[in-house]
Amino acid sequence: MENSVIPNKEADISSLIDQQHFDEAIKSLHVIIQGDPCAEHYARLGLAYFRKEQYAEAATYYEKALQLEPANIEWQEMLQHSHGNFVSEVNVSIPEIYYFDKSKLLAKPAIP
Repeated sequence: MENSVIPNKEADISSLIDQQHFDEAIKSLHVIIQGDPCAEHYARLGLAYFRKEQYAEAATYYEKALQLEPANIEWQEMLQHSHGNFVSEVNVSIPEIYYFDKSKLLAKPAIP
């Protein structure tokens, strides 16, 4: 991957997340973290995964951020939200409710 494709400014990463280009932000952050594994980058990665509704991954990166900066209240809250959303499976779609037609359900069978 070319360096010109990878945003290296935090504003660029935030912009990608705000514009819902989560995959690009995630790829860029992984590359950035290899060279600079700071808490802020882990937290941004957690946010990108959270907004992408991949809550287990989000929790993993918020935990890494909190290992480096344990006093950050916002990241602690996001970690709790990530765990909660993962456990409650809020990203799992639920099929629409279907109501049976009572008359069809209880009608005598049609025998050909």
